[in-house]
Amino acid sequence: GVAAASVVASLIGYAYLICALVKSGRWPRPFAWPRNFRSISRFLRFAGPVLLAVFLKMLVLANMTTAACSFGTTAAAAHQLFQTLFLLSAVAIGNPFSWAAQAFIPPILAAFCEGQECGAVSRKSFWTLRRLLASALTLSLTASVSVVIFCRKFGWILSSDPDVVGEMSRTSPALVPFLAVYPLLLTLEGALYGAQERSTVS
Repeated sequence: GVAAASVVASLIGYAYLICALVKSGRWPRPFAWPRNFRSISRFLRFAGPVLLAVFLKMLVLANMTTAACSFGTTAAAAHQLFQTLFLLSAVAIGNPFSWAAQAFIPPILAAFCEGQECGAVSRKSFWTLRRLLASALTLSLTASVSVVIFCRKFGWILSSDPDVVGEMSRTSPALVPFLAVYPLLLTLEGALYGAQERSTVS
């Protein structure tokens, strides 16, 4: 049921994206499939690192789930709940900052093409990235502490099994480093994507 709902949601999102592109006049007309590797090499130059990063994240999460399942059903259930809280906190915070870095960094670095001094552009891009990282760190630390408090005081909301609730209460502090650092990594990842083919961020 969950897998089917995910597929349906993805299809709806894909259809909405196509409709938005067509409505804004950004859908390629006529639509032509690439004929050789050279025609898609520029796209792969940007999309390749993105796809690799997504693949590695999926691999790490899958290995973590496998390891949690090896400790028994209680640990596996707690891990699944932790994963949901991770998505609702660290990922939900980190993604907007990653998108913001991808949106704000390229226009600043594009000033190279407008004849501005390298030092001024570098300082401005570094200042923007520093503000994004500071904001992401503040929110991620708040979220990590909130998640631990939630697991210890209100874990019963997520599970009616007392063993699972006890496991969440006992092991939730281990989430803090991941919840605190992951939004920062996503922000830096977005900055690197945005700086690609322009220059370094600093």
